Amino acid sequence: MTETKRTKNAVILCVVMLFFCLGTLAVYLFSGLPAFDDSDVGDGLGMVLIDIPDEEAAAFYHVSQFGVYVLSVDENSHAYEHGIRSGDRMASVNGVPIMNTADFSSVQDGINVGQMMEITFHRDAENDTLTAAFRQESAAE
Repeated sequence: MTETKRTKNAVILCVVMLFFCLGTLAVYLFSGLPAFDDSDVGDGLGMVLIDIPDEEAAAFYHVSQFGVYVLSVDENSHAYEHGIRSGDRMASVNGVPIMNTADFSSVQDGINVGQMMEITFHRDAENDTLTAAFRQESAAE
């Protein structure tokens, strides 16, 4: 009887672990993005930025370089009017190199409301450089 109880407990533990693993896998697969920082940094400019910090992320997004990429652009935004598109890689803000979204946030936080930000982007497929100027706005606007 004790052996049967141990077997039952082992089966229950295996089933619970299986459901946990399947749940974790489902969240990973169906979230649409791997477990990378996909914060809404840059959203005030009409674009959503994402860090591509390693080879796994670069392979997932089909890009060749690490850095900060434009994930999406609002078609009614100044970013879209300036020609910024999904897939563009942010190179610098006011001449400061941008390697990740934390760098962008840090530079953006140091710019006063009403001041301009000159943001340089690279479009890898075409080797184009695009520089756009944005006025830093307050969070309330």
